[in-house]
Amino acid sequence: SKPTMQFFAQQSQPGIGFFANTRQTSIPFEGVSLTINNDEEIAFSWPAIENARNYRLKLQVFRNGEAVVLGRYAGEEPSAVIKLSEPAGRQRYEWVLSGDTIDKRSFQTTGGFVIVQ
Repeated sequence: SKPTMQFFAQQSQPGIGFFANTRQTSIPFEGVSLTINNDEEIAFSWPAIENARNYRLKLQVFRNGEAVVLGRYAGEEPSAVIKLSEPAGRQRYEWVLSGDTIDKRSFQTTGGFVIVQ
């Protein structure tokens, strides 16, 4: 599937079921890149989101069906260096990029990668 960025209103419309989130849209989104600087940090960058007020990035792995967060970023720049809470290893990583825009919408996309050493 092609990567997409989901946008949704921060204030959901009153209603039940799918009528409550009718203001959700999605657009193609590519270009997240990462560099493993060493076994203890990963640098991410992504295209700036139009009207973005802030960004949040979470890096996690899944162990025994549970998400284990390895690092987080919160800021205004479309790039981040996440210092890992444990050395990078042979496993599948998932990142979640989210944030808010100045026109009161939120956005989110996810992706993943595998380190093989």
